[in-house]
Amino acid sequence: MNSNEYWSARDLAKILGYATNYRNFQKAILKAEEACKNSGQAVSDHIAQVRNMINLGKGGRREVEDVRLSRYACYLIR
Repeated sequence: MNSNEYWSARDLAKILGYATNYRNFQKAILKAEEACKNSGQAVSDHIAQVRNMINLGKGGRREVEDVRLSRYACYLIR
């Protein structure tokens, strides 16, 4: 990703009301990927698959899939 500024899809999903169903938010990300392609932008410049560690109860941690979104990708999702 060329953008210095990006957001976590999991964090953005909570803000946009997808907190209980991240799978539905993943559908919105796929639509944003298609819109990005259609606009002539390189998807890899705006949307990247990543893995992040999350905190669990009692000090545990687990790795989860996430997506890094550029400002433009967030605009496409809104």
